[in-house]
Amino acid sequence: MKTYFQYSTVFTKIGFGAGFITNLFLIYLTVFHVKKIVGTYKMMVISFAIMGIVFAGWELVSKPFVHNYDKALIYFSLADGNPRFFQFSIAFYSMIYMAILSFIAVQFLYRYLALFHPKMAKKFGGYGVFGWLGYPIIPGMIYFSSFYLYCQPDKDSDEFVRQEMLTNYELAIGEVPRFVIVSYKQLFRALVVQTIVPTVMFVIPAGCILLAPLFSPIFGIRISLQTGWLCAVFSLYPPMDSIAFMMIVTEYKKIVKEHIAYMFTSPETVGTVSETTDTRPKHIRK
Repeated sequence: MKTYFQYSTVFTKIGFGAGFITNLFLIYLTVFHVKKIVGTYKMMVISFAIMGIVFAGWELVSKPFVHNYDKALIYFSLADGNPRFFQFSIAFYSMIYMAILSFIAVQFLYRYLALFHPKMAKKFGGYGVFGWLGYPIIPGMIYFSSFYLYCQPDKDSDEFVRQEMLTNYELAIGEVPRFVIVSYKQLFRALVVQTIVPTVMFVIPAGCILLAPLFSPIFGIRISLQTGWLCAVFSLYPPMDSIAFMMIVTEYKKIVKEHIAYMFTSPETVGTVSETTDTRPKHIRK
């Protein structure tokens, strides 16, 4: 009896079939029938359709799957065969994924320039083709190499996810083509917090102010708000960011607690503590 994760292959086959037919039809129309889409943008449409076919086709080969467990992420292949090849194949799949995302950004930039700066858009033609075609490969290669440099499984990571893989997939972790990401210590949490805090306190408030003049005429709403108070919110970001960092990273937190304890220790108590029994840090004793 198949377990639920094995049905992902069925959806992959359906996705590949649908993607192959639709993208091939799009290429056919673009090449032989569509007359208004020409030049650089025509090449972009065709290239993006080809990337879609390759992406879906390679998913059939590599059979990638992801499992989140506690502080770990296991990125592995459900395919049977040479572990080294399928480890490479899921990393290559990720490379194509990142290249597609980057290509979307290239198309957005070209469309913007074509509308507002036609002269600059012309630079995408001629030898510029190699630039916008080659650009998506750069972040793709960075993503690909990151797996091989930083996400190789080791004894500790395998041990951490061994039972989880056995319980959910009936797979021995040592036989699975995989990359394992396990987050350690407080620096990762500090990074997450230092990403969330500026988003909440900088990006979202500023976005509301800057987008209001655009959405007001669209929805036919007249806005009259004193939004300058949000500048005061912006000023709260630097101290909150530093406080969050010191509260999360253990070394900072320990030193802060020692300083606070020293500040609230009475002078009489300090005088009775001998140098040999004083457990406070040396920099505080002095």
